[in-house]
Amino acid sequence: MVKMILIHALKILYVIQSASADSIKIQDEKTALEFVVDHDETYKILWNVFYKSAWEYYTNITTENEEKMNRISKNLAGFDKEATRFAQMFEIQKFRNTTLRRQLTQIIERSGPYATNDSELVQKLKRSQSDIQQTYREAYFCLPRMNCLHQEGLEQIMRNSRDSEELLTVWEGWRHVTGSDIRKQFTNLTTYLNKAVQYNGHTDVADWWGKQYEMLYFKNEIARLFQELQPLYHEIHAYVRKRLRMLHGRDLFSRSGHIPAHLLGSLEGGNIHRIYNLLEPYPKAPKVNITKIMIEQNFNISLLYRLAEDFYVSLGLDPLTEEFWERSMFVRPMDRQVLCQPSAWDFGDGEDYRIKACTNIDDDDLEMTHREVGHIVYYQSYKKQPAIFRNGANPAFHDAFSNLAALSINTQDHHQKIGFIGPTPEDREQDINYLLKLALEKVAVLPYAFAVDHWRWNVFRGLILPSDYNKEWWNNRCRYEGVSPPVARSSGDFDPAAHFYVTTSIPLIRDFISVILQFQWHEAFCKTSGHQGDLHRCNIYGSKAAGKALRKALSLGSSQPWQNVMKILTGQRKLSMTPLLRFFKPLLLWLKDQNKEENIGWARSCPSIVPHLDIPSPMNHPHKYLRYFYVVPSME
Repeated sequence: MVKMILIHALKILYVIQSASADSIKIQDEKTALEFVVDHDETYKILWNVFYKSAWEYYTNITTENEEKMNRISKNLAGFDKEATRFAQMFEIQKFRNTTLRRQLTQIIERSGPYATNDSELVQKLKRSQSDIQQTYREAYFCLPRMNCLHQEGLEQIMRNSRDSEELLTVWEGWRHVTGSDIRKQFTNLTTYLNKAVQYNGHTDVADWWGKQYEMLYFKNEIARLFQELQPLYHEIHAYVRKRLRMLHGRDLFSRSGHIPAHLLGSLEGGNIHRIYNLLEPYPKAPKVNITKIMIEQNFNISLLYRLAEDFYVSLGLDPLTEEFWERSMFVRPMDRQVLCQPSAWDFGDGEDYRIKACTNIDDDDLEMTHREVGHIVYYQSYKKQPAIFRNGANPAFHDAFSNLAALSINTQDHHQKIGFIGPTPEDREQDINYLLKLALEKVAVLPYAFAVDHWRWNVFRGLILPSDYNKEWWNNRCRYEGVSPPVARSSGDFDPAAHFYVTTSIPLIRDFISVILQFQWHEAFCKTSGHQGDLHRCNIYGSKAAGKALRKALSLGSSQPWQNVMKILTGQRKLSMTPLLRFFKPLLLWLKDQNKEENIGWARSCPSIVPHLDIPSPMNHPHKYLRYFYVVPSME
């Protein structure tokens, strides 16, 4: 199938058959345009074939379906690699047609680190990635008198346990079973990735990640946004620290002001919203039980998705296609194994869009359906674009749009409009509960994302040596998050391996930018909708003005710089933290009052004295090793 690649690419090869690919650049725009058109048609066919094979596998997990998917994936990867090689033969910067320049550039960038002609390097890269992810996936940790648990089971303990000693044992043990094996693999992977992305003209992976956002001073812009967040995050941090200190006792907290990482509700420490029930300001405030209401109103799964579709249609955006309703997987089938992780699918033909999810009738999945349908609406909006432009305006746009609806559907006004509740007076305590819960989900994760990717940028740039990986990891988290290790760590540890996004090489800065965009768009649409009052009470449901801007902006896909798309949506071209801060202003005022007796902030450096250091730890007693944990060996 790769041999089908491009008719006009063969013409190019004929023209340059006697010349070296490194010594010639083609300046004929007509030839380049023919190349792009042929590429587009071929890519759409391969895209459709691959996604159909992937759908078959993830909705019916068998060895046969996996082999088929991997075979087709290899063909698609081969096509992308050849397309990159051909596109690099053009003198792109001398072309007058800006759209053509953009198409060729995106063709080159799509293959990422796999575009290199060094097949040995690609194999090393893939093997390294596979080994790291397998080690993470297969790691087990065994607590005394309990079964050995995977990451998912350990997360449940971190989320639900109130025993600080149990939390410490799990936190430290997980780092032991992941870190020692992954450290060397990660060092090799860093070398391979950096070398591979240089084929496309990038200095290193940090440079590659940053250029995807088309911002001249990307790192400086991110640092500026992070600085703007500080006043709000510092107050949230102080409040969380105070409440956890009340629960676990002062002895676990150092005088430096940091929060011990094992108390934050997850193995990674970046998901504080999971322990909201421990931090809820007003437990007795009125609550709207959406799950109970939907069950009482005899909701079914189809109605849940129809409700999500109705939100976007109310804005004037297109309804979902008939194919969507016929081909999606909304519930877990009983006759075969499937992957239930919710996901939205675009099959590249402009008609076939699907969602794969094992949906439940509850408030979490009400939000999930709006999010996944949001992705489908975005897919439909740019379906007329060339295949290479069928994507978000930058890597953060898709998630920003798909999560936008959540800021409206969780309002009291929306609950009334869709018939969940009747007229209800505003309640300040209820508002504060909602704002804190949302802030723990949206705001508290931003310093975590910044700290992790700031560390990775410096690793990729060679500014951190492997011997200093762990020290600098905690220097970043202590400085930017105000989170510290609960036990002493050493250069022999490799705690980044305990984090999913590090083991999968997924940039977290995408989530950082996505959250900022979400609040910028929400504020802009609230203004165009004529909303008066606090932003957290704004519901853009039914706003045709918001829908008009969205239709125009989303239809562009990635055909223009994201700043142009942003201008359509907000009237501005820059990222700004100000709308998010305005949204949470009532919470900030409340937090300032609650934190009057607290020291706001923390020391820049990690605490020199770790409170847990004097407590016996299984990691300090090798003779207890098997009693506490082990890695289950591979069964291969």
